[in-house]
Amino acid sequence: MGAAAALIMQWVKVNSSGAAKRYADLLDLSEADPLYISCAEICPWYAEVIFNRKFMIKRLIQARLDQSELPCQLVLLGSGWSPLALELIETRRARLAQIFEIDHESPAEKKKLFYEVEPLSKGLVTFIGSELGALDRLDKHGIRRDIPSIILLEGASYFLPPKTLAHMMRLFKSGQRHNYCIAEYLVPEGQVTSFRRDIPHAIFDSIAMAGGYADMTTYNRASLSALFRGEGGEPLEHFTLSDMEKQRTGETKFFPSADHGWIEILTAEL
Repeated sequence: MGAAAALIMQWVKVNSSGAAKRYADLLDLSEADPLYISCAEICPWYAEVIFNRKFMIKRLIQARLDQSELPCQLVLLGSGWSPLALELIETRRARLAQIFEIDHESPAEKKKLFYEVEPLSKGLVTFIGSELGALDRLDKHGIRRDIPSIILLEGASYFLPPKTLAHMMRLFKSGQRHNYCIAEYLVPEGQVTSFRRDIPHAIFDSIAMAGGYADMTTYNRASLSALFRGEGGEPLEHFTLSDMEKQRTGETKFFPSADHGWIEILTAEL
């Protein structure tokens, strides 16, 4: 596991419980120790960004599962080492038809750990090793078109140019808009108030120096909505970091307004 992935998991582990906590405890996250210290020096409360987005994403998925007439497929694009699938198996097992984890890294170790901490994941979670831009036919991986899917792009959109992102949307286009996409993305620098811009800059520079991130792509609500509409989708809800913090904690201590944050979430039907 690289330093960037280990760093995210160090933050995720703080709020983990159940199978997700047992899984996180088995991971060697020491690769991220110097990076964790560096990020804490830049912004002692940066973990709030991760807490907010993880909370919001899980809430949105759970709500969609609860509203759907049929059990849904869950497709996690660029899933990395996230324990989200384990959390949803514990809380929404009956609403899940199948979970597909897609990432360019070899899924063998993660698969082994999942099966160790949560036997129900056997047969329910399918691990697919693939670059997102190289995905073509979904059916060869077992992803069905006749039942609704929930597609999550968390973090992955940071590295997907518009052409590749449009390709992903095209793959999951249903014709009936019974598929639901949650896209978390970085906003352009100009959307962030000037005194806050140094925080994401410094954090991402530190991660890049540790070999974690390459060049990143930004979107805004309008550009991402246009991509969805171009592929026959319909944008639904939009959340800033301020919105996410308000829903998670009941206040906006760290993100008092939309321009204090640098990531957002847009949902859409495809």
